[in-house]
Amino acid sequence: MFFVYWESQTLTRTELADDAQTFPILLWLQGGPGCASLFGALYELGPYSVNSSLELAPNPGAWNRRHGLLAIDNPVGSGFSIAGTDGVPENEMEMAADLYAALQGFFTKYPDLARRPLFITGESYAGKYVPSIGHFILDMEQHYGLNRRPSGLCHTRALPQRALALGPPVFCLAGLAIGNGLTDPFRQVTTHADTAFYMGLIDEQQRLEAMAQQLEIVQLIVDEDWKTAHERREELLEFISTSGGLATLLDMRRARDYDADQAVDRYLNLAEVKDALGVSKDLVFEGCSEHVGQVLGPDVMRSVAFLLPDLLANMPVLLYQGQFDVQDGPATSESWIDALDWPGAFKFPKAGHSKKGRQQVALLGTGDTTAP
Repeated sequence: MFFVYWESQTLTRTELADDAQTFPILLWLQGGPGCASLFGALYELGPYSVNSSLELAPNPGAWNRRHGLLAIDNPVGSGFSIAGTDGVPENEMEMAADLYAALQGFFTKYPDLARRPLFITGESYAGKYVPSIGHFILDMEQHYGLNRRPSGLCHTRALPQRALALGPPVFCLAGLAIGNGLTDPFRQVTTHADTAFYMGLIDEQQRLEAMAQQLEIVQLIVDEDWKTAHERREELLEFISTSGGLATLLDMRRARDYDADQAVDRYLNLAEVKDALGVSKDLVFEGCSEHVGQVLGPDVMRSVAFLLPDLLANMPVLLYQGQFDVQDGPATSESWIDALDWPGAFKFPKAGHSKKGRQQVALLGTGDTTAP
């Protein structure tokens, strides 16, 4: 699996050496499925962006101003990560096993970085990647008897032998963050019609048509016809996008899609850039792999929300949304958060109405199961 690591722009070597546990490392996972994390790093949150002249320019919104930033093209087959004889993973457990192997390899190679807390972050379809790899790490810790967490796991999964052979985590997972994530498609798909309607993108008749499509998709999920459910959801999103005249559902303000000129792809396919990154000149970079998307297609509509109670009981979990995302914005997250069965479910909706409540919200998922 291909990775790029950027150290903090502001911290000195002495600071990092003397107090390593204070300065986290952020792992970035792009969505898709099949979109490369390196694309997001060069287009959204890395220290540099690619301009129209295919040159690097400083990014004022870089995530590595104080933290280390690790981007891994995930899953294999995405970006510069090469799918071996086992091919592209077909489900979240296979994806997590591959990514766990990559993390073990990275932090074994760089043991000084392994002392720093790791926060796993991602957006969109990484709303499934992030909980999946997070819980996978907890499973590995529990299997090897590591006493790192305040709570045991209510939901355990059979771990593949190839992951067990890698041993317990040599790094310390400190928390998770998901931006505009697809986590529980069963509930999230029911919000698309209302979201588009109340954003003024479709009229009442189109809303009714979208609602009818949503009901069909929900039934397909109930019937576990995963492939057809995914195909119908893609048709629903296309209906809303076309009806609303949008360039992309991911940001209704845009007149063009993300990186419509494919500057990142063109830059990363330059011979001198491949040489600098140490990848084969014959390897073609695609910001989003259609092949990976097809392989993981039948897995898209499966929920991973059942993993969240264990995660919330053991670490901080941040969910953040951009309000202009029609596809996976705030309403879709509210739909599955409200249905989540976890120790803070009763108090969480009431938090924020007072100073004490706002302080309690900040404790969400810190591992204290008595706190909301």
